[in-house]
Amino acid sequence: MSNEMLTITYSSNAIEGNTLTESETKVVLENGITVSGKRNEFVKIR
Repeated sequence: MSNEMLTITYSSNAIEGNTLTESETKVVLENGITVSGKRNEFVKIR
């Protein structure tokens, strides 16, 4: 995944109220791993 695509995805989700950090977003997109306590945000970006 390119840094540009990560930034676009992160920014778009942040605008919608997603509380994942950019690093957490990268983990979800690259590995499909959920972030502890943030299951709802994971579902939104998948």
